[in-house]
Amino acid sequence: MSDTTSPFAFPEKAAHEVVLERIRAGKISYSSEASDVFTHMYNHYRAEKVRIQRENKES
Repeated sequence: MSDTTSPFAFPEKAAHEVVLERIRAGKISYSSEASDVFTHMYNHYRAEKVRIQRENKES
């Protein structure tokens, strides 16, 4: 990624950066693909943040 953004602190911005990088790399050519990738990455980053917070509470 060009500007590194912590996916745990800013999941929306990090997901947006992933989409932009995939477009630049030619891996995304349709807007529906971009939307799907953004949604997937955003949900993944949020789920990981919740998982890590839960693990830290248990420790």
